[in-house]
Amino acid sequence: MIYSCIQRLTSEDKYPVSLCCLVLSVSRSGYYKYVRLEEQRQQKKQKEDRIKFQLRVLWKEHKGRYGHRRLFKSLPDEIKAIVSPKQVLRFMKEEHLTFQHKRKWIPTTKSNPSDPVAPNLLQRNFQEIESPNLVWLGACRFNP
Repeated sequence: MIYSCIQRLTSEDKYPVSLCCLVLSVSRSGYYKYVRLEEQRQQKKQKEDRIKFQLRVLWKEHKGRYGHRRLFKSLPDEIKAIVSPKQVLRFMKEEHLTFQHKRKWIPTTKSNPSDPVAPNLLQRNFQEIESPNLVWLGACRFNP
């Protein structure tokens, strides 16, 4: 906070760095270290943004079916040299890029048209039953 204030005051050429540091009781070397680290942070952010853009393009190209391992393998070699699979995973989480499992199609019914259909004895007439336990209803399901 203090260093950003010094940076703002000195960028307008109103006050020299040494005077601002003296008034705010911080060292000049600390201020210059902040400036250097701020530049490094901006460069790192730009590099990460380029990588995230490349990941987003690859993810869309593969229709969201690639996870972080396959996306890492499909990255160009110059990007692979500066990023690891764990970083790819972190970038995917930050960009909300999730992969979709391709589900195996399983048939739900194995019907044979030549099989006879069970007769409908009740005809959905539930009101005209004279006594309890005369008609029972149930459902059966078989999951292999």
